[in-house]
Amino acid sequence: MTATALAAAGLFASQSALAQNASAAEGAGTDKPKASTAVAAEDILKEIVVSGRQRPIAGGLMIVQRQPETTNSISAEAIKQKMGIAGPYQLVATLPGVNTGQSDPYQMSIRYALQLRGLPMNKIGWVVDGVNAMDRAYLQPYSETYADNENLAGLTILPGSTRITDPVQTAVAGEFSMTVRDPDDKPGAQASYGYGSYKGQRVFAGIDTGLIGNTGLKAFGSISYTQAGTFALPSNAIGKRLHVDFKIAKDWGELGKSTLFLSYGDWSAVRSQAYSLAQYRADQRTGDFTAGNYLSSFNPQSNTNNYWKYAVYTRRNLLLAMNNELHPTDKIELHITPYYQWIFSNSPGESSLNPNSVYAGSQKQTVNTTGMFLLPNGNIPVKTNVLQRQFAAGVNSSAKVTLTPSNNITFGWWYDHWQMTQLNSFSPIAAGGDAPDWASTILRSTSGQAISGANYAFNTNINALSVQDAQSFLDDKLKFEVGVKYFIYRLGGTNLLPGTQSAMNFRFEKLLPRATVSYEINNRMQVYANVVTEARTNAPITTYPNTYNAATGAISQLGNPNARPETSVGEEIGYRYHDSLLTADVALFNKKLNNNSVTSLAYLNGAGVNSAYNAGGLKMRGATAELALKAFWGISPYVNGQYLWTQNTSNFQVGNDYLPTAGKEGVQAPKWTATAGLDFHHGPFFGNIIYKYTGSQYTTFMNDEKMPAFSTIDLGFGYHIPAGYVGKEPVIRVSVTNLANKPYLGASSSVQPNAVTTTGINGTVIAGAAPSYWLSSPRAIMGTFSTKF
Repeated sequence: MTATALAAAGLFASQSALAQNASAAEGAGTDKPKASTAVAAEDILKEIVVSGRQRPIAGGLMIVQRQPETTNSISAEAIKQKMGIAGPYQLVATLPGVNTGQSDPYQMSIRYALQLRGLPMNKIGWVVDGVNAMDRAYLQPYSETYADNENLAGLTILPGSTRITDPVQTAVAGEFSMTVRDPDDKPGAQASYGYGSYKGQRVFAGIDTGLIGNTGLKAFGSISYTQAGTFALPSNAIGKRLHVDFKIAKDWGELGKSTLFLSYGDWSAVRSQAYSLAQYRADQRTGDFTAGNYLSSFNPQSNTNNYWKYAVYTRRNLLLAMNNELHPTDKIELHITPYYQWIFSNSPGESSLNPNSVYAGSQKQTVNTTGMFLLPNGNIPVKTNVLQRQFAAGVNSSAKVTLTPSNNITFGWWYDHWQMTQLNSFSPIAAGGDAPDWASTILRSTSGQAISGANYAFNTNINALSVQDAQSFLDDKLKFEVGVKYFIYRLGGTNLLPGTQSAMNFRFEKLLPRATVSYEINNRMQVYANVVTEARTNAPITTYPNTYNAATGAISQLGNPNARPETSVGEEIGYRYHDSLLTADVALFNKKLNNNSVTSLAYLNGAGVNSAYNAGGLKMRGATAELALKAFWGISPYVNGQYLWTQNTSNFQVGNDYLPTAGKEGVQAPKWTATAGLDFHHGPFFGNIIYKYTGSQYTTFMNDEKMPAFSTIDLGFGYHIPAGYVGKEPVIRVSVTNLANKPYLGASSSVQPNAVTTTGINGTVIAGAAPSYWLSSPRAIMGTFSTKF
């Protein structure tokens, strides 16, 4: 048996309810877990990193799981083999059922998408070190702002379910959890530098204090700087990201431990234009994909400019999470996690306003253009701002009480309070093309009123109360969990613009039951099944406020105060097998969504924002499989695949008519996805190659346009330089994405009801509209040198 197989078997044994039957060579020294105690993927990942005793399978692309739901993870080992600049979407792209696409190889441009079993990223619950970290305005994750890769113990996806006490409000598609590593016990430091295609650069430096005397305290801190351009954009269009992570841990002995994690980011991202299928095919023929994208300079003699500087999204964010794991008695386990999040962002665009026709909401305004630069047609060129200020604070807590050796009960309470303001304003552009950042100067009327298409404030309060009972039988072979969560959501808001809308209020309550069962057939095989219900609140700013066209005063978005949140019920049946040669997971799943909300790219007075469609009901069924073999001659193979069947159960409403969409396939849901990879370790050399296939997917509810299927090959290789040359663990690695060097459409940016003009059920002629897509880049190469001290 190889060292890899020994370690993998030991990992399995440490989690199995029948660990006492495992041989000493396959994981001696692990105690039998307490009855009815599920092993969380985060605990597995931390054990791999902290203990150093166990090595994950296929270079960390697969980890043995024992939870009673489909769970997929990648470890820190796999993350280290990726580009340091890579974003979380790229890190999990190899997992089964995950479909990703982005307009740049570094996840720096925000033009990306991630689907889990055909459902998009704004339907996933995003948890970072135990807290809800998503942007609550759009319900988008912005996951590249959470933590640097070097500080991750691993990433875990639950593609069909969630854990009952986790703080999620959007998890009808499942859960994405990021585990931040704990500080090291010994002092040390690490540093790296990477350089690559499209002017990509990344510098990282971090330090661990080690245990500080006899205080039980230890900490780490790190800082990184990243910059990169984007394919098909001007070479001077560079995105930048400054990021800081800090974590301090305190060991309380038998009582437990506490950690405080801080993450801060200052990020500017150059966002590419979306492409229609026709534009993409035309550019394919010429080989010039810059056509229709942003220009490298401003032309003061033109009435229309498409200057890249007005597409620079800026974002600053702070996240604080304090985890407390306490054991006041041997029968009580407490988890208490207070947190705080602050976000300041601007999503800009470009437009021009006729000074004789400008509005604040529905009210016409008068502006003074004296001293302003005007276009040849007399219009005021403006940078459109969508400026948002947000903060959230809350606490997630749970208490697990062991009632008997085979039974425990867990109580949970999550409270979250969120506030935000948004102002859609206009900053006049100077003759040279300059416009102020962060909307520091905006266009106002002669009476001082800001010219605006949106100006509102929101606040929400969430209370989620849960209880779950876990019971085991047959010497822990058979385990049942039955639970229920009561989800309470309150929204209040004020529209500050002149118009018919002032107050915005919404209340939602939902009882969410669930049940799981698992059975350990023997120390190699496990079966499980579950039924889980979840709810997803609506994105506040794409649902409730009226917004206006600042050039006409007409309503651009009509708020819908009666929009119902999404709900889902899903079932899974799974089988797992593990021995010294083979690890395999197979799952069948079924899910039904009500009030399926589909988000698309839209524009508010020239600025890119999100809009949402209510597509009614959606059914989904499918199967996933994940398999890895032990290392042969240092080579570990890994494969996974998914089949997905979807069906809309509702006709799509357009005005007073309906498109006949019932019975058609769901959008953004490829029927087939597959991954195959090889991981290689031999002496100081290592490498991996990953092939990923994503099938075609419909981008209209009428199924009259598809995004083409695509496949990619990514390659990575490196060498461990002998210690002592530059630090303790010098490593040089090269990463190559899209080895075939062909641009492709990687994700849909906007779906449409129909691409072809269609007659509705009631006889109305409904005009078609073309969906749009994000263009993914050809080959990118990055070399990285890293070391530890």
